[in-house]
Amino acid sequence: MDHRRIERLTAGRSGLCRIESDPGVEWLHCRLIDVSMLGLGIYVQHPAPAALIGRDVTVEVSPFEDSVNFRLAGSIREATPLRAKGTVRVGIAFGRLSTSERYMIDVLTWSQVDVETA
Repeated sequence: MDHRRIERLTAGRSGLCRIESDPGVEWLHCRLIDVSMLGLGIYVQHPAPAALIGRDVTVEVSPFEDSVNFRLAGSIREATPLRAKGTVRVGIAFGRLSTSERYMIDVLTWSQVDVETA
């Protein structure tokens, strides 16, 4: 049963994330997998998935490979280890989004169009 209030759209993009209170780690490579106005999902390498739940995280991603980066912040609600060693699927819930952040999410979902052929 799907528990989402709003459908998330696929957003396969590479990015960076910073997990608050993660000692000694500044930015980690991550993969943005889906996004909605309420949250997003990422894949990230982390040794302790259960320790992630409840922590704040900032995700930085570019909607087009060589343009400006967007930063979106939220709280980790889910952290599920995957079969690939150390990979975790992280579900992030946004707090209140500004108008600019809402536009960023629109661009992230729109940018799934292949810009080279559009």
